[in-house]
Amino acid sequence: MRQDWPKLGAPGSQSTTVDNITTCSRPIKDYQHDQHRASDIHERSSEGLLMIRDILVNLLSDLLFLLAAITVAWAIFTLTRRRQLLQFFGIQRSRRMVIYLSNLRIQEYGSIGIDGRPRSYQGPAAAYDEMEVANSFRNLFSYFLPSLSDLPDFLSKLLIADIKVEVVLSPQKPEELERSASFITLGSPVFNVASGSVERELHSQAYFEEVEEQDFTQTVPGTMPPPLQDTQIASASGTARDLPYQQGEEYPHFPPPQRSTYSQIRIRDLDPITDPTWGFIERVIDYDRQRHVFYAAGRSALATAGAAYFLATEWANLLKQKQDKPFLIMLRFDREDYRRWTIMYER
Repeated sequence: MRQDWPKLGAPGSQSTTVDNITTCSRPIKDYQHDQHRASDIHERSSEGLLMIRDILVNLLSDLLFLLAAITVAWAIFTLTRRRQLLQFFGIQRSRRMVIYLSNLRIQEYGSIGIDGRPRSYQGPAAAYDEMEVANSFRNLFSYFLPSLSDLPDFLSKLLIADIKVEVVLSPQKPEELERSASFITLGSPVFNVASGSVERELHSQAYFEEVEEQDFTQTVPGTMPPPLQDTQIASASGTARDLPYQQGEEYPHFPPPQRSTYSQIRIRDLDPITDPTWGFIERVIDYDRQRHVFYAAGRSALATAGAAYFLATEWANLLKQKQDKPFLIMLRFDREDYRRWTIMYER
């Protein structure tokens, strides 16, 4: 059976229809309002995130640009300084540097242990100060990147040793010296054959002259000092060995030379230098072999180490002043610290 729905304009049905429409329209408007508000919040949040992203991107790009600029500047500085270093020491081609140390030959029973007692060690030895300065040269040539100690651990151990540095004791014969690479010689010709070769063959401006001081007898009278007993002396291994003389007798064991001598530094047109706090550093150009030779020495171990330390730390300033020319600089050092120096003369 068909049932007709009341028409909108029919009596009795307007109120119901209008009420129904009014009742149904309220939740639709509220939903639309909430939807618009949520959309606004989303848009504002998106705009805020985009702004933060843009700020971070700008900061990151600025940081990367700064790092790139620093890296390029550092690379230019480092490469330029490296080139200057090789130029100053004359090792652009050979990429080798030999450092000759004084060779102190110790005779049997001629050494003193840390306990102050004579020991039976014999053989070659090196001066501690010279070894210390030689290590400075090794670091100077081996470390391509400066201030690696400030970097992380895995980078601080990164070395670029494109220069071969050999630290050796002076040989006994001039024929055993290096004939192609540049070298640095430390100490006087008394203990270093390389120094004598620089003086004789390359005619260095500074040289050592032996001067006789006083007479000695062939034997030195005396007895064994305490705490040693009878005719024994402690050896390096801690055992005792017999000496070839009797207690209370004059002993001719290792007699000293008939005359005592000392070395004084001579420079043409200057008075002899006998002060033990004075030393010199000289660069000689070996034109025949196309290399630079450096002579660092003094009248004491302190002065020799100080002259070498001056070369290792002041080479950049010397390059600006002297370029590729030979030079000689006389220095005076503090008695307590060879790292403190005063330039007394240069040519």
